[in-house]
Amino acid sequence: MAPSVSILPNETGHFQAVRFYKDADSLARLVAEFVTAGFSERLSALVIATLLHLSQIVNELRAQAVDVDAVQRQGDLC
Repeated sequence: MAPSVSILPNETGHFQAVRFYKDADSLARLVAEFVTAGFSERLSALVIATLLHLSQIVNELRAQAVDVDAVQRQGDLC
């Protein structure tokens, strides 16, 4: 089953997205892709995750050539 996305824009220009995933690896990949896309638009990210998921997400970000330490120092990733 392919991932499904629902984006609901609101009047402020923000949106909510719903993504479905099959396992922890695909979750980490989806979150990292979403966060990386935001970074490319010079946006910040707040990730709320379990320690295990956070570790996997950070590994995925690094695999996508994101300098995680730098974006955390700049306050762009919390």
